[in-house]
Amino acid sequence: TLPASALTTLTRLERLFLNDNGFEALPGGLLSPLTNLLHLSIRRNKVTRVAASDLAALTRLQHLALEGNPLHHIPEDLLTAMPNLLVLDLHGCDLSSVPPTLFQPSPGLSRIVLAMNNLDSFASANVLRNLTSLDLSGNSLTRLPNLAKFPNVQFLRLGGHHIPQLDLLSILTLPKLASVDMSAAAGLRAGSEAVVSASDVLPCLSGSRVLDDHGSVSRAAVHEMGVCLEHKGVVVDEDVLLGCLTRVAANGTDSASPFNSTLVLDCMLDALHSRSTLLKDINFRNLAFHPHVLSFIFSARHFALETLALGW
Repeated sequence: TLPASALTTLTRLERLFLNDNGFEALPGGLLSPLTNLLHLSIRRNKVTRVAASDLAALTRLQHLALEGNPLHHIPEDLLTAMPNLLVLDLHGCDLSSVPPTLFQPSPGLSRIVLAMNNLDSFASANVLRNLTSLDLSGNSLTRLPNLAKFPNVQFLRLGGHHIPQLDLLSILTLPKLASVDMSAAAGLRAGSEAVVSASDVLPCLSGSRVLDDHGSVSRAAVHEMGVCLEHKGVVVDEDVLLGCLTRVAANGTDSASPFNSTLVLDCMLDALHSRSTLLKDINFRNLAFHPHVLSFIFSARHFALETLALGW
């Protein structure tokens, strides 16, 4: 182990790598002199506890890597002193939960790695608009996170999940998605099915007066629907919604009636097509498919896929 005073004179240090040293704990005050530190890596040690007080001096930190330490628990105030943090790596830390408020002090996070933990769910209390990469692979997730909290994510890793029914609406409507791994864990007894379903979004429509007094689609109704969809984890541009709803209204929907499930599904599929221009790589392995999912995948003209993985 290092004595607490080991780094006292290194006040200009910007990068510190303490990987593979067998440390079981961080000595109190060890990092306090490092007020200019930008990158801290303590990968693959035996650290079982990290407190916010251990990292309190690291206000400039941009990259924190704790991969491979048996932490089991992350305090919700761990990042309190890190408003500039961009990358958080907690790969393989034996975590069974992550506090939803953990990320609030670090709104600029661009990459979160939580692969190979023991998570059955994951949530963020705040929207992370700068997040471009989210890795939750190798966890036993039983439900999909609310992806509307990460509206600009480009790389999404969910491989190894245990989600019984995976609704692709909230995944494939992400506007900047370029690569996604949705492969289920191998050998799931009950299996995992990919669907594109409108059932969860129907309540978003039923409470809205879609047409105004002039018979046009109301912008207020479109906004209300968009907000409702975000709460359900679906990101859809309001201009796309307006176009879809205008087409639906043209088919004879009156101002007092909600759209039926078929029309809603058609509208959302249009949104999926419009959002698929950047998507290059999809991994669907170990997933069963509802028939209309495969129909969508192979008929979407806007897809620019370079890699598609299907099978078992």
